[in-house]
Amino acid sequence: LTAEQVKVLVKGLDKEILSVGVFVNAAPELPISLLRDGTLWAAQLHGDESPDDLAFLRSLTDMPLIKAIRVRSRESLQNLDQYDCDYFLLDAFTTGERANASICPCLRG
Repeated sequence: LTAEQVKVLVKGLDKEILSVGVFVNAAPELPISLLRDGTLWAAQLHGDESPDDLAFLRSLTDMPLIKAIRVRSRESLQNLDQYDCDYFLLDAFTTGERANASICPCLRG
């Protein structure tokens, strides 16, 4: 979607809904522009963004940043503290299946 298409979609939402844009390897200008103008409440980064990419985005906004992490193994979770984000989304990395709880005890429940 273009920024203009996102603005039209969000404008039609109830004001109580917090809009979150999902971006996959997008140029930083797109989520930043939509966060700055109030179109989006948060940006979910679901691509190959590095800790440096998140640090750069954080330097441009105080709005919530969500980093999706593909949990392939325990090693996938080792460097979470390097990401300057507000939330993590742990992706099971399997279509239609739950994550293996033995990889991350926090998934049990």
